[in-house]
Amino acid sequence: MIKTTTKARPASRARRAGACLAMILAGCAFGAQAGAVRTQDINNAAQLRMLAQRTAKLSLQIRLGVRTADATGKLGESIRQFDSLLGQLQKVGSDDPTLERALDAVAYNWETLKTQLSERDPDRINQASEELTMTILRATRTLESHAPNETGKLVSLAVQENTLSQRMAKLYFLSQLGRQTRPEVEVTRTRFAAVFKQLTDAPGNTPRATSLLALAKDQWFFYEQALKAPPGKDKVYLENVATTSERISEMMEAVTTHYTRQNGTSRQP
Repeated sequence: MIKTTTKARPASRARRAGACLAMILAGCAFGAQAGAVRTQDINNAAQLRMLAQRTAKLSLQIRLGVRTADATGKLGESIRQFDSLLGQLQKVGSDDPTLERALDAVAYNWETLKTQLSERDPDRINQASEELTMTILRATRTLESHAPNETGKLVSLAVQENTLSQRMAKLYFLSQLGRQTRPEVEVTRTRFAAVFKQLTDAPGNTPRATSLLALAKDQWFFYEQALKAPPGKDKVYLENVATTSERISEMMEAVTTHYTRQNGTSRQP
């Protein structure tokens, strides 16, 4: 039996969802007061946004009883990864009071989400994950300067795609639990396709990047078909979304790793 909670009015819910999506998409566009930041720091901050959505998705997947053992293992791994990355960023921000306060807020909201992940209430998980994502992006405003070169921007775009892919799966699972999130799935799907085109059209792509993006495009085709499945709790549809969302995540992680390494090589004397 799904717990009932006080539901936000549609207009309020739509505004909150729109604000979160807008901030996800704005993640690589801010300048920082503290000066230039390494590409790896940009990557770490972007990874936190992705993990906020991924942990919520995996908790809802467990709630639905879909590939439970696999989801449980990946949820634990994602929680540990978030803790580690946040710790690294807090070291970066230790000399900047503004950034330190922003990251403290991230840590507070992360603890809130972690509590909800174990309680499995869909509405509270969704709210906590959206609030955490927005808090991370507020911290990003003080962390991220303009990327030092085009490849640095591609790192942010690639992780942004991973964030959007996990958010789509989370919203799909919420729809299977009776929440009216299908329109948000469609908006996020459209944005994913637009950002993917930015990546494939980027002039700085190497042959390896082009090859990885082609593989990611193949996975996106299957993921997109899975997301179009009709409402209902047919385990086949749910498992398709669970597995394809992980595959597209793996591919975008490979793209991100390549861009990060490419950026490091291009900056060597």
